Amino acid sequence: MLKNLIGGLLLMIAATSCSDEVIPETPKYERGVLVVNQGNFGSGTGTLTHKENGSENVTQNIFTGANNGAFLGNIAQSMIEHDGKNYISINNGGKVVVTNNVDFTLLDTIGGIDQSRYFASNGDKLYLSAWGDTGSNGGVYEINTASNSVANFLDIGSGPEGLIFANEMLYIANGGGFGTDSLVLILDPSDNSIVKSLVVGDKPQLMVKDNDDNVYVICNGKSDWMDPSQNTSGKLVKITNQEIAWTIDIPNGSKNLTIDAENEFLYFVTEGKVVKQDMNSMILQTKAIKEIDAYALGFDHDEKILYLSDAKGFMGQGQAYMYSTNDVEIDSFATGIGPGYFHFQ
Repeated sequence: MLKNLIGGLLLMIAATSCSDEVIPETPKYERGVLVVNQGNFGSGTGTLTHKENGSENVTQNIFTGANNGAFLGNIAQSMIEHDGKNYISINNGGKVVVTNNVDFTLLDTIGGIDQSRYFASNGDKLYLSAWGDTGSNGGVYEINTASNSVANFLDIGSGPEGLIFANEMLYIANGGGFGTDSLVLILDPSDNSIVKSLVVGDKPQLMVKDNDDNVYVICNGKSDWMDPSQNTSGKLVKITNQEIAWTIDIPNGSKNLTIDAENEFLYFVTEGKVVKQDMNSMILQTKAIKEIDAYALGFDHDEKILYLSDAKGFMGQGQAYMYSTNDVEIDSFATGIGPGYFHFQ
């Protein structure tokens, strides 16, 4: 009898302990900035850093943490949120990683996309640029987001870089990959046909648009390391209604581009510094916001904060800096290796 009573008590204690057990909640990353860190070239893995808006909370390696230690892949290039999912471009790995857009658990992987670069989406359409296995035989991929597979491959020339939708058309910066091109192509997504081709400057890289769907393009310029006399200047180009509205010459090697929330300024990197260009001026601005060869730029239009990154030579953790619209540094935080892209949740 006593043994039965003791046994019953032990069972009750065990049941109570199980019912009181606290199961850790899966971390969520809904509001804030995500830094896509490339990782070490050839031998490392990309990572994701999350900083929560209005907080000092910074979380490193959120993909690995959400997926039982799994690696994202080499090199993490960029990302986009589309229809409740995150699509992450893995350049050297030749794939796109698809995750839940809140907790970053792995949903799917799309393979066979060599040297993938940047995304753009509009409605149910999602596109991705890629350089191809040789760096000169790539094109633009249309992604089927229902099946997470390649729907179409568009052979539009070598080395497409930035993509952006404006006026329901897809703009493609065709930089040439390991070579040199100088075109922005305009694609009609209804039938994936090229409706216009604009010569903008050597090696167009990234594009942004304003609230009126004017598109701004930064061109790096051609850099010939064997014969610098063959170098060409960079360009900053405005496109309105599928026509070039103006062009500003900028130094060779200028790169990266973002736009503020009020459509007053463009930010880009030139000659080892981040500069702020008045969009109503045709004169190149040279005042530095920060003397740094920023590896990436981004502007959070909701929080009205400029972000820029320092890769620190890929020798360890990078750093992200946050600036107010009056060019004052307001915060900074550590990132993973090679912080190369900002995405805002």
